[in-house]
Amino acid sequence: MALYSPTIELKDEEISRLRSMQGFGPVPGKKRVAATICGFSINENRLTLDVGSKQGVKLGCPVECSEGLVGTIEEVESNQCQVLMLTSVGLQPTSVGKTQLVGGIDLSRNPHLLGTVRGENASTLSMTFADPKAPVQIGDLIVTSGLSDRIPSGLTIGKVIQTESNEEFGILKARLSPSFEPGTLDVVFVLI
Repeated sequence: MALYSPTIELKDEEISRLRSMQGFGPVPGKKRVAATICGFSINENRLTLDVGSKQGVKLGCPVECSEGLVGTIEEVESNQCQVLMLTSVGLQPTSVGKTQLVGGIDLSRNPHLLGTVRGENASTLSMTFADPKAPVQIGDLIVTSGLSDRIPSGLTIGKVIQTESNEEFGILKARLSPSFEPGTLDVVFVLI
């Protein structure tokens, strides 16, 4: 029994994630396509999914899991695609798959605090706020703003784990812990 306990716990977590994904509400103007992860490159921060152009997947489509936004589609073939995860260091500050990724503080607190998000390393994101005096706090939930034509509003990006202000240059940055753990993902949705 002790040998199987860790495996049972992992499977219980997976079942909980899948059940929560079943309860996702509709996203206006988007359709969810379920995809299984069939490859993971930790060095490149990429995932390979078992869906492609035959299922309607296009470049720049957002990919979400039960915890929030995972990344965007970077390459598409007929029956598979590549996802560039948010944690990718190569992620440009204002683009994810050629669409803007602008985050905002949890909509319940203040929907008007905006900034750009980029990958910092394999486990951390960086966010630069438009307002250098934004009242950002550790633990704040960062969500997508909806200012992109491809990425809808309200998808969780991550939580603030550290803030850094440089008043001399008028810059406010935050480090974020992404909402997902790449190694635990099995199934995701592509929003087309």
